[in-house]
Amino acid sequence: MTAASAGLGRSLVELILKGGDIAVATLRTPSALDNLKEEYDENQLLLLPLDVTNIGQIKNAFQAATDKYGRIDFVYNLAGHGLIGEVEGTPEEVARAMFEVNFWGATRISNEAVRVFREVNEPRGGHLFVITSLVGLKAMAGTGFYAATKHGQACLCSYHALVDHPYSVGRCYRGPKYGTPPILGYQGTISCSSHSSPAKPRNRSQSSSRGASEPKPSRKTSRSWHLTRLTRTLASHPNSCGISCQ
Repeated sequence: MTAASAGLGRSLVELILKGGDIAVATLRTPSALDNLKEEYDENQLLLLPLDVTNIGQIKNAFQAATDKYGRIDFVYNLAGHGLIGEVEGTPEEVARAMFEVNFWGATRISNEAVRVFREVNEPRGGHLFVITSLVGLKAMAGTGFYAATKHGQACLCSYHALVDHPYSVGRCYRGPKYGTPPILGYQGTISCSSHSSPAKPRNRSQSSSRGASEPKPSRKTSRSWHLTRLTRTLASHPNSCGISCQ
């Protein structure tokens, strides 16, 4: 799980832990989840530092997870940040910095996830979830560069789903509502350029109440049960809308 410090990332980490399964939470500042570290030991929760612009940290995080638990079944590619402003009024270095996180960072995570699904997991396979955006399908005013990163991200996700089908690589697109920073990760930061004004974060519940009364699954059915639960959580999260899975 990337961008696990807040928003959707943290909600999913908490859901996994409450269900009795293992979570590997990666974030730039692991101390942000110290409260969870106090509640769960390393047999269930592993906190790792990760900046998705640092390829060395990405490889180290995947290696640490497989060394500790033997395999990785689900990868949630959530890290990113927004940029609101006119395309012609946005400095190139600002746009490039966002591409480095939203597109290249997500691409590095996806590539390493697929490598683990192919070469490490026995039996081979896994599920890759990538956060895209509705503006990746059609840009809105002020979202030109941000929409471009998400469109590219969605195309590569489709590529993995097509080419890596023999390895059971699943895909799930999430489209966050416009103007809801928490789902964007990176502490919900939105950069603005030109004459645009920053969107204000909304205070919304971080946890999902759906399925609270469902019985805890046995280990035999745990993986498929969590795939269903987590996909449902993605669909019902208050900071998002629309879902397409394959």
